[in-house]
Amino acid sequence: MDLTKPISYNGWTASQSLSKAAGSRLSGYLVKSVQVTDVDATQYMEKRAVHDGMSAADTYLNGRRIVMIVSVYGSTRGDAWDKLADLQEAFSPTIAYDADSANLGFLALDFYRPTADIATWPTSANPSGIPQRIYARPLFPPRYPLQRDGDGGTGVALDTRVEMIARDPRIYHQTQQSVSLSTSSQTATNRGNYPSWPIVTFSITATGSSALTVVTAGYSVAINFSSQSSGDFTLDYSNRTLEAGGASYANLYTGTPVFKQIAAGGSVVYLVNATGLTATMTYREAWV
Repeated sequence: MDLTKPISYNGWTASQSLSKAAGSRLSGYLVKSVQVTDVDATQYMEKRAVHDGMSAADTYLNGRRIVMIVSVYGSTRGDAWDKLADLQEAFSPTIAYDADSANLGFLALDFYRPTADIATWPTSANPSGIPQRIYARPLFPPRYPLQRDGDGGTGVALDTRVEMIARDPRIYHQTQQSVSLSTSSQTATNRGNYPSWPIVTFSITATGSSALTVVTAGYSVAINFSSQSSGDFTLDYSNRTLEAGGASYANLYTGTPVFKQIAAGGSVVYLVNATGLTATMTYREAWV
């Protein structure tokens, strides 16, 4: 995360460039420090009976905790407290929840990441670096120590502590990627360093195939659409769901579906028996 570039969340932005009023009094926000690397792993490990070493099984990442120290500057005491109120509103857990209750208040924390790989990330398209985001929710309102604050001609500063949690540990690109699926193989590119779950939307305009198959990185999800002649269906790989109009159509799966992520670097994707429909795969490039 580049602390010299803008950081935004829930309508609030730290431009990282303070304005100056008359008498060089500062006004605005500065993110002084950020901790975004607090991610644990859930994994099974147990001592082997009557053996050296241990037994081990699969492992997965837990959520990501985020801690930001944000300095609030005001050209006057009133200006500082007004800006603090805006910060408190943006990072209120309940207000974040109300802003997107469908996603339980896990909103986009947007920022930029520096890179020297201008072949992959040309500066013409990425002048501030790689635009990234984490979907996070505040753990509690911003905390700050209250102390006697004078106004000695340079304004007032209040240091606050913002703590957040991301249920998905991935760091995502701010722009969603889209691939129109067909029976021809193509690569869904992931320029990040961590796999990402795709979503496939189907628009059915005629009676579908009894053996439609979505192939991702060699793994298949087969669906029987022969009973469907219209409608829009969403196949969510992360949740393993097939839905239309809010209703589940998991009964349309045939065989045992295998939901595979878009790998770092990219994965080959295509359709088999694509009758009576169009399909689009969307995903976000991801980092750990």
